[in-house]
Amino acid sequence: MAWRAQESGVGYTVYLHGMAIGAAGLSVQRPGIGEAWTYFTPLLRRVYPLTMHRLVRQLLDKHSAKLEEVYAACKPENERWLVALGFKYVKPDECKYPEVFKKLTPDMKLMVRQT
Repeated sequence: MAWRAQESGVGYTVYLHGMAIGAAGLSVQRPGIGEAWTYFTPLLRRVYPLTMHRLVRQLLDKHSAKLEEVYAACKPENERWLVALGFKYVKPDECKYPEVFKKLTPDMKLMVRQT
């Protein structure tokens, strides 16, 4: 997944003993607008939550510096974590990237981090 995301941004994969246990990235959707994504296994979430948070925060700060806004689709269980990363909810009429709303499922909300 991370390799594919690098075609339009950056992507990273986390390995433990040769097995992928997580991936995260930031894809550029249009000039100045990015979309953050993650996939973490339960093992990574349970055993290394602080390391995961610090690493994602550092990489998000580094790679979003040239972007105006970074969007992320949010499921209820990830809301607190995205707020801790600096994201806040956005309404469709406030969104500079309205196409992202098409990707959301009914249980998801859209959050934005302005840089």
